[in-house]
Amino acid sequence: MKNKAVCVRCGEFKKDAFTTCKSCDLTPKTDFEAARALILSEQTRYGEELVGKTIDELKSISEAIRNGRPYAIDGDEQTRVVRAYYTYLKSLPPPKWYQQRKFKIASVIIFFIVIILTVGYFVI
Repeated sequence: MKNKAVCVRCGEFKKDAFTTCKSCDLTPKTDFEAARALILSEQTRYGEELVGKTIDELKSISEAIRNGRPYAIDGDEQTRVVRAYYTYLKSLPPPKWYQQRKFKIASVIIFFIVIILTVGYFVI
């Protein structure tokens, strides 16, 4: 199955939890909207937590939502998913652009220190 998440609002399948629904244009924006979207997506492990539903569960949830029965998401489950996802994100290494930025900042600082020392040497 190519679509791996169910829209919380209309029940249509979509590519993944964070994409905009093509049917109703809903995009998860807040942490808890993102958590609800993750709960209604294919099971994924975020650290120690298994988040989401099986494909069969998603099919029945999708049908129920499309028939006017919204899926009730427990507040504790939402909180657990938000924590699990943030813990997972924190465990990832920083992206290359961030590491390169640190190198560039360090280079600029060293450059200015060398200039200050050089100017100070000629002033004395």
